[in-house]
Amino acid sequence: MLALLLFGTGSVGGKTSLYFVNDRHSALTPEQRELELVGSVESRAEQLTEAEVLGPMEKGRAPLLPAMSRVQSVMRRGNKLYIDLTVPDVADMDVSFSLVSSAIKKTIASNIPFAGHVVVFVNGEPAAR
Repeated sequence: MLALLLFGTGSVGGKTSLYFVNDRHSALTPEQRELELVGSVESRAEQLTEAEVLGPMEKGRAPLLPAMSRVQSVMRRGNKLYIDLTVPDVADMDVSFSLVSSAIKKTIASNIPFAGHVVVFVNGEPAAR
C-alpha cells in the first residue's frame, strides 16, 4: 500500500491541469489537457514540466519560458523533488523566475499526490529571484 501511495499505479490517464501565466504576465491560469502520465514520480514530474516548457495551447495564456528552453533534470531526494531547467538566454524571459517556479509547483501539486516539496532551478540557480 505504501508503494502505491509513493509511486502511484504507474499510469494516470485523463485530464491534467497545467498552469501558465495570463497574457499580462500577472497571474497563473490553469489549462486542461489530456495527458497520460506514466512511471515514477520523477518521470511524471518530467512529463508535466516538459509540457509546461512547450507552452500553452489555449489563447489567453503566455509561455513560461523562451524558445529552446528544456528540462535538464528531475531528481527526487527524500521528500524533495528537484527540477532543473536550461534556458539558453535568460534575458529573453518575459516571466519572472518566481512565476515560473510557482507554475511548475502548482502543476505538480495538482497532478502528482505525494510528490513532496518541489525545488525549481534555472541554469543551476534557484528560481527564487
